[in-house]
Amino acid sequence: MIRAKNHSPALVYLEESISSYPRGRQSGECRFWLHRLYTERGLHDRALETARDSVIINPDSPYTWLLLAQLSGTRTEKELGDEYRKRLDAKDEGWALFYHALLMVRQGSLAKGASRIRDLSSPDIARYRDMEKAITGLHTASSHGGALKRIDRYFAVGHLPAVYRELRPLLAEEESRKDRLIALAHYGGKYGHAYLDVYSRLQLLRHFKLKENITLMPEASSRALFPRPFGECADTWAGRHSIRKNILYAVMKAESLFRHNAVSSAGAKGLMQIMPATARGIARSLGMKSFDLTEPCTSIRLGSSYIADLDRQFKGIFPHMVAAYNAGPGNVRKWQDRMAGEDMDYFTEFTPFLETRYYILRTGKFLAQYGLIYPGPNAVK
Repeated sequence: MIRAKNHSPALVYLEESISSYPRGRQSGECRFWLHRLYTERGLHDRALETARDSVIINPDSPYTWLLLAQLSGTRTEKELGDEYRKRLDAKDEGWALFYHALLMVRQGSLAKGASRIRDLSSPDIARYRDMEKAITGLHTASSHGGALKRIDRYFAVGHLPAVYRELRPLLAEEESRKDRLIALAHYGGKYGHAYLDVYSRLQLLRHFKLKENITLMPEASSRALFPRPFGECADTWAGRHSIRKNILYAVMKAESLFRHNAVSSAGAKGLMQIMPATARGIARSLGMKSFDLTEPCTSIRLGSSYIADLDRQFKGIFPHMVAAYNAGPGNVRKWQDRMAGEDMDYFTEFTPFLETRYYILRTGKFLAQYGLIYPGPNAVK
């Protein structure tokens, strides 16, 4: 209905969907399009209420981050700050949370919003803080404390099979599984195993029934969820190919979650999940006679070169570039021709490949979040 521009029945359908499933899996997507349709009809109060609900109920949705990016440019920083303080003084928690998130995106910095978190009364704030304290302090509750401390020495020498062997008994009970995740996040962060740290933290959020919401988390938690590993290699090759590091890391997180030896069902390998045939072509252009895609710096070198090439081909338009990274430049050109004249929301939503649609959304969300955590000239294009 939306694709056919048949908006009246689409509006009814979206309203019914949100009414029936206000916290459903597709509720973030429904709210995004509801906001757009309300705005197009001049129903600005309802549009703003829908955006507020998206921030409160769907803070982890890529659609919420797309909406925040779009709305943050419509008001000045002062206007948003005044609105935030007005809502806070009125003890209107939902609106205060909304304007806090919007102001954070407008300021382009997580650190600038940290002081506001102390003013907010969302119960999730304390729960995020408790989770971070448990990870940082290795606070566990099961009877396996000795095993959890012993794995430090295995992490120190990079002996991960021994780590998993020690932790295997902790899979039997719920409390033990939680402690296992706390330990993996703790030592993963301590010894620079980004995949283990991030994966374990994401699982802990599910255990605590929390959604990922970096606008309310301690800054340490956000940095751990959005790390910048293999820094020297990233600095070298992002600089050599003139791409932003935050783009490199957004793609890396979406592709492999920083697992250097990841292999997809289709055969893509490494941090940047490059197909061997594609890698051979890139390597030839770089004068590389041999390569190992599971070697982190090699994957970063090839991936950054490919991103730079696609960025040039698609004139720096991020959604087109990452769509090409996922589905190939030929497909993207066909979709551009088919959807000529449509805006980027339509291009993304009606990309024929479902995987590519969510890839565009996910990498866009990651790029926005990396930009808040690591702001500066490298963050925004």
